[in-house]
Amino acid sequence: MTENYLIIEIPGEPVAKGRPRFCRNGHTFTPQKTVDHEIRVNDAARKAVKDKGWKMVPQGSPVALEMVFTMAMPKGWSEKEREARNQSACAKKIDLDNICKLACDGLNNSGIWHDDCQVTAIHAEKVWGDTGHTIITVVEL
Repeated sequence: MTENYLIIEIPGEPVAKGRPRFCRNGHTFTPQKTVDHEIRVNDAARKAVKDKGWKMVPQGSPVALEMVFTMAMPKGWSEKEREARNQSACAKKIDLDNICKLACDGLNNSGIWHDDCQVTAIHAEKVWGDTGHTIITVVEL
């Protein structure tokens, strides 16, 4: 991996991007759960940018993302099942593409890039773990 990478750790269960909601008067709004998680992602990204002294990727330069979304294992699972499933693929009903969309939207205006159109490659996976969290690695190509 090159020197131009940034690792962002976001605590808490990953959240899928919610669909816009429509009011009777015709106005639209974003669900609060989506807004709150985008803020959490943005705050974590800004902290990582500040801590590493990350310089914003120049406009037009490509960026790759690696995203690992760890879903908390159900408390009812036995210790044997928890050990067997830890870090294994998670087919829980939450769409990976919607989690990625929320993460990318949350990274906007964080000082990483000018626009998320600079993202040219994404590798994402959803796995089981003891606690829910997200790790995003940003690589300037």
